[in-house]
Amino acid sequence: MNKKIVTIILFALISQIGVFAVTDSNRVAVLYNKNTQVNRDALHFMGTQFTELGSIYEFEAIRDVSKIEPVVYKAILVLNTGRKSGMDPVLENFIETWKDRTRIILITLPKGSKNVQVDFIPSSINPMGVDAVSAASIWKKPGLGSIFGSKSEVMLMHEEWTSRVLDLIEEKN
Repeated sequence: MNKKIVTIILFALISQIGVFAVTDSNRVAVLYNKNTQVNRDALHFMGTQFTELGSIYEFEAIRDVSKIEPVVYKAILVLNTGRKSGMDPVLENFIETWKDRTRIILITLPKGSKNVQVDFIPSSINPMGVDAVSAASIWKKPGLGSIFGSKSEVMLMHEEWTSRVLDLIEEKN
């Protein structure tokens, strides 16, 4: 009888640890499709911003969809770049076939966009059923103004979308 009780308690504890491991993960997957300059810039900038903002999250850049294990990551960031509009078909297929869309955050940096406004579409009104952040794909070095503490509109825009992404990650289960 005691062995049964110990086994049940042990099983319950292991089950709880498994549940909390998913929820408390500090790992974030960043799925992207092509090795482009915009993707490299975005990945580098996100890594820098995560560190500068004191984030506990560490991201792993992933190009192979099959390497994403749902129980490992707090969130899956889908980095959609290189298109003037719409979705990269590989990334769109990933989102459409993924079972738990609540952990997905779509980041779109449209090709050729010069609009420095950051747009947010909550999953409740997004046809894909995921939270989405969109910003321009232009990248500029800080310039001379940064010496005196001022930042360009482009730099502020990139800081805003990465900050919004971090907020969304924090909101995930």
